Amino acid sequence: EAEEIKQKERGVAVRDILRQLAYIKTDILLFASAFREAMKSGGTVNLEDLRDMAMEQQPASQLREENREEMRRIFRENREGVYPQKLLKDSLEDFDHALKSDRATFHVLRYRGEDIGFLRFEQRGNRRMYLGSLNVRPETRGSSLGTAFMRATVARYDRNTIDAVVWEKNEASKALLQKLGFSITGKI
Repeated sequence: EAEEIKQKERGVAVRDILRQLAYIKTDILLFASAFREAMKSGGTVNLEDLRDMAMEQQPASQLREENREEMRRIFRENREGVYPQKLLKDSLEDFDHALKSDRATFHVLRYRGEDIGFLRFEQRGNRRMYLGSLNVRPETRGSSLGTAFMRATVARYDRNTIDAVVWEKNEASKALLQKLGFSITGKI
């Protein structure tokens, strides 16, 4: 019985180590993507700025209420004045539902403890994943942070099993998805 307990403890320790290694890999991918994007556009990367960044993966049920509120604010600000009123209302309702869903997992980019970007994945039938809600704070637009964040996050999954829906007039999101190797397969 003591040997069985030791084996279980080792199994838990191994899972914890593998989870930590996945986070380290994601941090490296995020750094590499940010660096690559900055170099492509002729920019520079301040390594000090990256030191205080962290990326976390959390099921919707484990998000703190203050994080949910900040995510709602960022989501809304990114769409107000751009989306038609009905689409904005429907999108906000869908997002609120996702924040409570047992199937939704959020990848959250934090800088000095503050949420600056997030995206969600939801498990769908037939081993498919839904990718949605890519958002960065409005003040970070144009910094290639969203591209680097999305590239690093999508790299954790098999892209061939991911579906995304983008409003047809959202040219920036369509271009980003195509840049990452996604294809347009239809219109809603």
